[in-house]
Amino acid sequence: MLEHARSSLSVPPTEAQPLPSGAETHTQGVDDVAAAGTLLEVSRLFTALLRLTRPDIGQRTERITALVSFVVRGLDIERRWEFEVAARLSQLGCLGIAPDVLQTAARGELLNDDDLLAVASHPLAARDLLGEMSRLEIVAEMIARQHEPVGFAGEWIEPVRDADRLAFGGQVLRVCGEFDRLVQRGLSCQDALCRMSGLPEEFDPAIVARLNAWTAEVASDVVSCSAA
Repeated sequence: MLEHARSSLSVPPTEAQPLPSGAETHTQGVDDVAAAGTLLEVSRLFTALLRLTRPDIGQRTERITALVSFVVRGLDIERRWEFEVAARLSQLGCLGIAPDVLQTAARGELLNDDDLLAVASHPLAARDLLGEMSRLEIVAEMIARQHEPVGFAGEWIEPVRDADRLAFGGQVLRVCGEFDRLVQRGLSCQDALCRMSGLPEEFDPAIVARLNAWTAEVASDVVSCSAA
């Protein structure tokens, strides 16, 4: 399911999306653009290494990245690259968790208190690792917020100010991560989205609707990648 990021990225965005747009409009300098390109390439290399060394984390990272890229495509948001980098580094904190623990959590089975804490706090572990790196402060905070319900930041998130941008980024990661988790447990795409739509206090309805905008053909094509 959603294994192959490249195939899903070719999907054209749908038009009827109630997601907030709006963002700063100042022009990025040459140095900023170059730095963004470098960070993107480094994050993609990191994902490739994850697939080789920790396939369980690497494959989930690729699936989440494909979903996040779909959600933010076409939105009037500055520094869109930060969302891809955040997606690619969103599971960084899981490197300190044993594969069998992650597999147990992925199946929805009970964990002991220590393992439950490790899984729940992996976004904070990633922020601690990334927070001191130049130009990754916002990415680190987006990652740290990926377990926060939408109600934590208010009824609607508009990524205009930095605080809103951080909350929006965290909610995009949360929605996409939960969607992937539910589908990996065996739910259909539509059943997963239906379940999430019934929890508007947990998952931003606009982001869920963005995922729901996928056509049946796209969903079927991406789901077929999970068997590869």
